[in-house]
Amino acid sequence: MVVAGIAPSALAQTNGGVTDATPQQSANKLQINKIDATNSAAVAVNFTYNGAPADLQKLTLRENGSQVSASAPQLLSSTGVHRALVLAIDISGSMVTNGGLETAKKKMHELVNGKSAGDQMGLVTFGFTAEVVQGLTDDAATLNKKIDSIHGDPKAHTAMWDGVASATATLAAAPSLQHNMILVTDGSDDASSTSAAAARGDAVNTATTVFAIGITQQHQLDRGGLAALVRAAGGRLFIAPQATSIAAAFDQVATALGNQYVTTYASNAKSGRNSIELNVGGTTQRASFTSGGVSAGAQNLKPQILPGTSGPAFLRNTTALFGGLLLFGIALGVAVYVVVQLIVSKRSGLDARLSHYADTPTGGTAPDGESQGLAQGALLQRAVALTEGFAKDRGFLEKVEDKLELADIPLRAAEVMLFYFVAVVVVTLLALVLTQNIIVGLVVLAICLLAGPALLDQRARQRQRKFTAQLPDMLNLLSGALRAGFSLMQAVDAVSQEIEDPMGKEMRRVVTEARLGRDLEEALEDTAVRTGSADFAWAVMAIRIQREVGGNLAELLMTVAETMVQRERLRREVKSLTAEGRISAIVLGLLPPALAVAMYVINPDYMRPLFHDFTGQLALGLAIVMMIVGFLWMRQVVQIDV
Repeated sequence: MVVAGIAPSALAQTNGGVTDATPQQSANKLQINKIDATNSAAVAVNFTYNGAPADLQKLTLRENGSQVSASAPQLLSSTGVHRALVLAIDISGSMVTNGGLETAKKKMHELVNGKSAGDQMGLVTFGFTAEVVQGLTDDAATLNKKIDSIHGDPKAHTAMWDGVASATATLAAAPSLQHNMILVTDGSDDASSTSAAAARGDAVNTATTVFAIGITQQHQLDRGGLAALVRAAGGRLFIAPQATSIAAAFDQVATALGNQYVTTYASNAKSGRNSIELNVGGTTQRASFTSGGVSAGAQNLKPQILPGTSGPAFLRNTTALFGGLLLFGIALGVAVYVVVQLIVSKRSGLDARLSHYADTPTGGTAPDGESQGLAQGALLQRAVALTEGFAKDRGFLEKVEDKLELADIPLRAAEVMLFYFVAVVVVTLLALVLTQNIIVGLVVLAICLLAGPALLDQRARQRQRKFTAQLPDMLNLLSGALRAGFSLMQAVDAVSQEIEDPMGKEMRRVVTEARLGRDLEEALEDTAVRTGSADFAWAVMAIRIQREVGGNLAELLMTVAETMVQRERLRREVKSLTAEGRISAIVLGLLPPALAVAMYVINPDYMRPLFHDFTGQLALGLAIVMMIVGFLWMRQVVQIDV
């Protein structure tokens, strides 16, 4: 089509502001297009090299890691292999108004007039629909006439994927030719019946090398879709800031089409999948192929992932990998041991008999002095003791105990922390081994560390809200019992049997402590502290003052109950007034992940860099952290204490 071997300096002079955005590393200079292994004595490797022609004399080739003797590279055109090129041009309204269509038509004329004998070209346009303007032909006059007949539609949309499907179907009609496509567009698909995945599949199945030219002038270009197409089929991606800049991109495509070479070598590969490594001018490209077959297109030539070459760097080292697996095994063994101990451990005969008469409060001890809880074995008790000492030295053991009491979870704080952190380690290591991704492991670790305290705090707050809501009813019942002639102790006992939990359970605990000799008022004050209820603390204060100065306690409790009812009414009014802010926080908190899921479903290739590139993974982790901080901030703004 054009003269081969254009020097890189000439290429640089004609870039015209065009950016080479080819997704495959080094593919803008060296790219393997096709491997024909039907004849093992002369396996043909078709590749494109845009560097200095002198570099071809130093070509080296390895097969399955072993260097092989390759023939001197020859131009593809000199081997009798002819090319088929289909031009797929966007004729939507924006291409007409920004001048992109006219520029593309001029460069297409140059391609037609410069093509080699035996090469064929076709023409496809896409707007509202895709149309094959001209099938494959080697008649330059016919092609130029068809190019002149192209006219854009100022109102047309962009059926880009239909255009790609029509172009690949046109190429499929000439299986003996080497397939190429030039795709020119400035927008994103909004009119196709063909999906992006189907269009990529057509390009891969027809072994079509795609040269995509995208224009960002209208800020509507589906750059991710074009990159995914080039990544799957092989080829180049050029991004032009202005429609008039695409002339330079056409020049680079013409250079790449002319710089296609073939080298052959005698293969020692066994049946099945094999790999080669091609080095020209210091640039290396790897590909895989099947013995006895033909492999073409980036997807089919994708290098094999060898064991031990994927995953985070610290897992690629055998010693580090063994150490990680050993830690995972230890953590898993501890978890299994804990579960087995919980299932099969039995208490002594004396403990079993005394347990029917013991009513040990949370965090207490059994009659024989041994701990009551999940940890029954000696090893587990030792681990719990170490955890308890560590937490106590750092001052957060009491906080965890208070939170467990408020949430009504009858477990020792040290036991909960031990089992919780063992579970965090197991889940994190499992995620790290399964995904082999350090970023995913850190995200799972952060979620696990935050999820436990958040769930515990949520349960504690729910129980606290329910306790506060039951307070007016409890005071009314207490006042009624006092009016009926009960003493305060009898009234509390009667109320504890009538009212539901959590108020009923707390009142029964007060009665039990009073019967064991504790002052009733102290037991009530301790309940107020334990539940964190300021309203209950004020009610206890009123009872203490009345018992010191005298008066009608029943009337006082009725007054306090009415005050609590008014406070509850005010709380609900505040909650209704802040509902808009709270729902806004929820919507803004859920919008980013919901939008991310929707975008992933619609265009997974566009979102793939967030999960597979380190920069994308780092950005994703940072976004998640910032989203959580923003949600908590908004939630705190609309949270008003009454």
